[in-house]
Amino acid sequence: MDKKKKDCVRAVPPNPYIVSIPQKEESLQSGIEMAREFFQTLYGHNAQGHLTIWSKRGEKKMTHSYQLPEQLEVAARQALKLSVHYDVYYGVGVRKRAMKHWERGKSSDVMGIPGVWVDIDCKEGCHKKTRLPTVQEAEDFLADLIHPPSLVVASGGGLHAYWLFDEFLYLNDNNRADIQGLLDEFQAGVNKKAKTSNWELDNVSDLARVLRVPGTFNRKSEEVKPVIIRASEADMRRYSMDEIREFAKTLNSISDNIKPKTMKALRSSGKSTAAEEILKGCAFIRHCIDNAASLSEPEWYAMVTVIARVDNGQKLCHEYSQAYPEYLFAETEQKIQHALQDTGPMNCATITEKIGGEYCEQCDHQGDIKSPIQLGKTPKRNKDNQTERLISLSGEAEYIKSEDNELYAVLSSRGVNEVYPIASQKYTEWLVWRFTKEYDHCPRSQSIKDAIRSIKANQGFSAPTKPVFLRSGECNGNIYIDLGDPEWHAVEVTADGWNIIQNPPVHFRRSPRTRSLPIPIRGGDINELKKLVTVSEKEWPLFLAFLVTAMYPTGPYPVLICRALTAVQKALMPGLLKT
Repeated sequence: MDKKKKDCVRAVPPNPYIVSIPQKEESLQSGIEMAREFFQTLYGHNAQGHLTIWSKRGEKKMTHSYQLPEQLEVAARQALKLSVHYDVYYGVGVRKRAMKHWERGKSSDVMGIPGVWVDIDCKEGCHKKTRLPTVQEAEDFLADLIHPPSLVVASGGGLHAYWLFDEFLYLNDNNRADIQGLLDEFQAGVNKKAKTSNWELDNVSDLARVLRVPGTFNRKSEEVKPVIIRASEADMRRYSMDEIREFAKTLNSISDNIKPKTMKALRSSGKSTAAEEILKGCAFIRHCIDNAASLSEPEWYAMVTVIARVDNGQKLCHEYSQAYPEYLFAETEQKIQHALQDTGPMNCATITEKIGGEYCEQCDHQGDIKSPIQLGKTPKRNKDNQTERLISLSGEAEYIKSEDNELYAVLSSRGVNEVYPIASQKYTEWLVWRFTKEYDHCPRSQSIKDAIRSIKANQGFSAPTKPVFLRSGECNGNIYIDLGDPEWHAVEVTADGWNIIQNPPVHFRRSPRTRSLPIPIRGGDINELKKLVTVSEKEWPLFLAFLVTAMYPTGPYPVLICRALTAVQKALMPGLLKT
């Protein structure tokens, strides 16, 4: 360890695994060393699989995959390069395969984990919740646990605590459910202990969880904060599976005045219920039940619109609601009946946008369901399995609606984004190509028609509305011109000049008449065009104005009137201008 890090560790009072947060951003190389050290601590030199790095900036998200152990150093370097502009996360669980750049990965993709973890949001961060500890209170909370964390990361908005296994744990069909249950039990125990201090912690027990990479920066707010390792390098404690299991049981033994009927209680009946399936799959509903005593009215009502509709649901709603200090049976029953008679089950889009979006960000079912209620329904057997498969494959595309309500698919292939109407032959060809590639045979024509009809119905109501341009578009004051070539290049025209780019920030559609434009070359002279057109010096500026505004995405446009003695001469000028 270099001198700078040793000084930082020596300065740590009283908790041996916690160091103070540096006040200035470290150099890129120092950050790379911290990220590499962190990944080596978690995965060592023998863990197999793919380490995923996930970058996020606003709505722009991308996944990068690296083979372990060979590319651990490369992953650390890439994480730090991305952190210059992005919030950077990593998948704690190692993936079975390399994720595509638009995939976040699901729990079923995880093949191994280094330990168990919790995420403690703190008041110093940028969070919607208010019942949070300060950083100092969170540090004391961790220090008071029977078994201290192996290491702690200051995330810039709180603390990420890890209890590492003595050996990297690989998952298989035999132990996957058991390990997920252990993560759930451990998280529930920590949350339960936090509730004794009236703190509300997030549930981050899913296998596919992503957390921040040490050495990078938290850019969630205007104040950029470093993500720093807080750990003792000499006596880092690791735990056996038996120790973690016993620790989870101890945490969960804390007594409560009122204990809501949670997923564990539902499992004890030995019968898989609709409520249990919803609890398994929806982090927002789990949050509502685990925090019933302090739930806001909109959160509680959203939960009721879903749970009240399952078997024994009205009784469960009362059971979950009893933890609320002002619970009244009659008032609760009245609201349950209102939810059943006057509204439908709350949909995922409303929950994400208006109520509990933070719980939906890592949802394994995002894009697959419209409401949590669907998780509790037994799927009907579909005789046409090809239609189901086509609909599933269609989820690899992004869908948008133009301002005139036309539905488009944005297909990412060969590193570029191609935009096609859902009703176009191109989209059908892409869907058939994906099916053939996945299943080694072509789908039936009727299955394709049924799938596209279903996709249009589903995406027609949920896809966001965005401008879709033909040949030229505008974004943030810049003009983009589609060159119409197979690589989907565009010319970006700014106040400072122009460049040829791929994947412009606007969406272009192409009609059957769209043809490739010549690739522009620097150093040309517009006056060379005078040799090809008969325009006077007085008319020349007007002629140029017409050419320039023809590339504007919106009007008003000047009208060019060509006068000539013969029809051939009249046709020559417009034909020349089109080229």
